[in-house]
Amino acid sequence: MAQMIPLFLAEEETSSSMARQRVFRDLNDPLDCYDDMELVRRFRFSRASISKITELIANYLNFTERSCAASPHLHVCVALQFFASGTFQIICGDGINVSQASASRYIRDVSLGLQAIYHQFVSLPAGLKRVEVKTSFMKLLTFQA
Repeated sequence: MAQMIPLFLAEEETSSSMARQRVFRDLNDPLDCYDDMELVRRFRFSRASISKITELIANYLNFTERSCAASPHLHVCVALQFFASGTFQIICGDGINVSQASASRYIRDVSLGLQAIYHQFVSLPAGLKRVEVKTSFMKLLTFQA
């Protein structure tokens, strides 16, 4: 029994020295990686639109203090790809070398940012104007009242 303890300690020492090496993924900016046609094909928005969206919601994106943190454009592109494709987060992240957990955070942050600024771009009719729009819509499509 006493002979087995040194073997166990030596085995434990070997396994701790073989710890996983850290892997730094290349989080390239999609705006630098793809041409204009490919950006529209992948994300359904042009380079200028992606830049404008990023500019508008930059204050709502959470950034880490890491030395190789993801760019704001990457956050927006992952979210736009998720919105456009309706697929799983892991699949959206795989195409851009982002983990599912990171993709989830990016999608959440971009969604909250878009929610915070949508009043600048979307206006819904209220009061009498709402009734007018509803009536004209019903006439247009010949709904039965």
